[in-house]
Amino acid sequence: MLEVLEAHDGASKGKYTIGLGQDCMGFCTEVEDVISMSLTAVNSLLEKYSVDPKQIGRLEVGSETVIDKSKSIKTFLMQIFEVYAEGPARPTGGAAAVAMLVGPDAPIVFESKIRASHMSHAYDFYKPILDSEYPVVDGKLSQTCYLMALDACYKSLCNKYEKLEGKQFSMEDAAYFVFHSPYNKLVQKSFSRLLFNDFLRNASSIDESAKKILAPFESLTGDESYQSRDLEKASQQLAKPLYDEKVQPTTLIPKQVGNMYTASLYAAFASLLHNKHNTLAGQRVIMFSYGSGLTATMFSLKFNKGQHPFSLSNIASVMNVAEKLESRHEFTPEKFIEILKLMEHRYGAKDFVTSKDCSLLTPGTYYLTEVDSKYRRFYAKKAHENGQEELEAHDEVSKGAYTTDPGQDCMGFVIEDEDVVSMRINHLQHDGCYLSSGEEHGNTDIEGVDSHNSSYGGTAALFNCVNWVESSSWDGRYGLVACTDSAVYAKGPARATGGAAAIAMLVGPDAPIVTESKIRASHMSHVVDSEISQTCYLKALDSCDKGLCNKYEKVEGEQFSIDNAAYFAFHSPYNKLVQKCFGRLLYNDFLRNASSIDESARQILAPFESLTGDESYQRHDLDEAGQHVIMFSYGGDQLQQCFH
Repeated sequence: MLEVLEAHDGASKGKYTIGLGQDCMGFCTEVEDVISMSLTAVNSLLEKYSVDPKQIGRLEVGSETVIDKSKSIKTFLMQIFEVYAEGPARPTGGAAAVAMLVGPDAPIVFESKIRASHMSHAYDFYKPILDSEYPVVDGKLSQTCYLMALDACYKSLCNKYEKLEGKQFSMEDAAYFVFHSPYNKLVQKSFSRLLFNDFLRNASSIDESAKKILAPFESLTGDESYQSRDLEKASQQLAKPLYDEKVQPTTLIPKQVGNMYTASLYAAFASLLHNKHNTLAGQRVIMFSYGSGLTATMFSLKFNKGQHPFSLSNIASVMNVAEKLESRHEFTPEKFIEILKLMEHRYGAKDFVTSKDCSLLTPGTYYLTEVDSKYRRFYAKKAHENGQEELEAHDEVSKGAYTTDPGQDCMGFVIEDEDVVSMRINHLQHDGCYLSSGEEHGNTDIEGVDSHNSSYGGTAALFNCVNWVESSSWDGRYGLVACTDSAVYAKGPARATGGAAAIAMLVGPDAPIVTESKIRASHMSHVVDSEISQTCYLKALDSCDKGLCNKYEKVEGEQFSIDNAAYFAFHSPYNKLVQKCFGRLLYNDFLRNASSIDESARQILAPFESLTGDESYQRHDLDEAGQHVIMFSYGGDQLQQCFH
């Protein structure tokens, strides 16, 4: 309980509870981290709804922080959590992972035309210290930025609703409002801010008595209104009955767990499902998502009853919120600080093994076991009750052999590679978009993400923009993709391959360059062994080539080969690898008996036909044979065009 932390920190009584509106906070011990929480959440969702991982076609991970500045978060399936440095922000901290399925006939439906966004550049909350997990926070500015973004989104959403529906929007048009919840006091202020906005717009939700109370504040500028304690007090008093009706049911988990960053809004939404699932059908809920830096979106959802297992009542039953909150373990402030000190010491560290103490974790929970000397992270999954004992009996080993031997803590079967691969995503959705001049030009209603996917981020960003333009949510404006990187290496042979560039692309209708959206294939995996980068590249190339050929043949009804494309463009770390890649595609055509391979090429490549994939990646003579076939069959200008 936060009262105990108040006493420990020497804070005045009520500072964390009444002042912040919080009841409890959550955190992880050394054996859990952002990766394990995400694995647990997604695995639990798939198991409880009996969803085959093969049914998942797209999976997005929202996060606030990147542990590795290059390695994609999707390969770990990671939900980032943070804790604060000691001080007034610490008791608002929390940790959580939320998993959501998206598909047809769902009980929760987007009203895609009723959505508004706001972005601007502000240093309210940011993380410039790369060797520390703690943010730099300007608390007062952060609250003002939040409220400014709320105002901008609400104003824009109201305008869009009125154009769409032909009538004014007010707070009465939504049954519930769900907010990004750093701490509950800010949620209370936010809802009362919407009431003040309705007053300024002369909305029907504001009666005459409320207008009289708010009239003295009508002439305040925006900046003045954010600093006015009198306005804050008056609007919160007026909003209290509506707050209890439309917001309070959403506050259970955020008040109990604390700030969960990207999971915060959806934990509040889960609270609403828990509390009101029996009466939600047909209702509208307004969601407000906020990320410091700053980016915000307000959007509308509607409910229907849904069909089992995706009915609202079954979703509430599966989430089992009350029991999960009740089953948590309470720690003393001293133990909490001790754990944070250990995690501070290990932040960004390598070559350590955790205690592997999973006694407090529920069965099915993933946990961190080790970070090796190459910074690779390894996880295990806690067996269900009696699972290890049953395996001991099955294997006819002595009792305790699997539970007490440290070498058996992480058995191969508990690292479920199939789940890891199936839960892949196309991009990392990162809070924050840097539009320093947007407000000056009156264009802050922009949505977007930063994609941190190693060198793949530009492609992820492009696909996102294309998907938006092709969707029902497209509002007629261009999408803009910016790809920028500086490749700098330590002294050695890799340094000569470095470079720096930025490329910007407009995405819109009637373009001279068109994506063939049905002819696309992806490959994602998490590399934990000692494979070199070139081998990983070629494996991914083979997988994508095979996937694309299969899709082409289904769409067009004929075989695909390298003759079916005029040009091939490759991600180009260095040109020699590009040459190998094109040779590899030709070798794949040979293995598929494609029409692009003539008899002379078949004779050259025939000695390599029986190689396994792994063997073929290491054969320099296969590389040479492929290059010989390329020069023979695709020489001169064609070769230069392919490689340039």
